[in-house]
Amino acid sequence: MISLHSSFDFCASVLGAISTDAAAAKEAARVAAAFYISSMAPELVERHGIAYEEVRPVADAFARGDVEHALALTTSQIGERLSIAGEPGDWIDRIRADVAPQGVQPHCARPRRSLPRSELVGAARRRPSQSPGSTCAVRS
Repeated sequence: MISLHSSFDFCASVLGAISTDAAAAKEAARVAAAFYISSMAPELVERHGIAYEEVRPVADAFARGDVEHALALTTSQIGERLSIAGEPGDWIDRIRADVAPQGVQPHCARPRRSLPRSELVGAARRRPSQSPGSTCAVRS
């Protein structure tokens, strides 16, 4: 956390998925990222190194209620820019490279529970409020 004032703490979070099956984790994070795109301001998308025009079709598909098309439009590259996903070592590498240099402290991750590949992707397709448990980590 970054202390801005003695009575106020700021904590940033990261979207992600972790598994011993890196491909399943990355797919789950890609699907979850698609749902976040529709609520992200263009400036926030661009802070992740993505031109908003690249994801506007995703947001437009969600606005029309075409969830499957929005998911299909969300590439693995977009998912990787908006999340940390993969095996535990992948998380450590990304936290060291992307989070720690920003000075955000502490770093924490709390897994929901261990899921088989088919359930991992299915859990990501549910809205966050429909998924059991929670995940937290820090990222600026």
